[in-house]
Amino acid sequence: MRALAVTVLGAASLALSGCVILANDESETTRIMTVEQAKAASDYAPLRSFSADGRQVQAKVWTTCASSGDFDVALVDQTHSHSLTIRQRAEAQCQGEGRELSLSWTYDVLGLNAGERIVLKNQIVL
Repeated sequence: MRALAVTVLGAASLALSGCVILANDESETTRIMTVEQAKAASDYAPLRSFSADGRQVQAKVWTTCASSGDFDVALVDQTHSHSLTIRQRAEAQCQGEGRELSLSWTYDVLGLNAGERIVLKNQIVL
């Protein structure tokens, strides 16, 4: 009975938070949040979309910045993949209304070999 109460409370808090959690066939999960939730959750740049095709990484970021130079990419080498995060630089002077900004990097620029696997750590926002 106690486990059921914890499960119900956990589900209720998730429903109230507005988050959506998706899982693919490989049991990898993606947490989708609103912009406000993403800002409160971490200093990672809130992304609208992300893709890595083995040659190029592309992302759309929700931001008040006007330039891709206001963002840093960090890669952490793991056993079978690279953990990737996109952060807004602390010194970036971004103002105005939020908008989508397209960012892209080639694998060569990131120091990766073609086809290497990337795992995104940023959250995807609605």
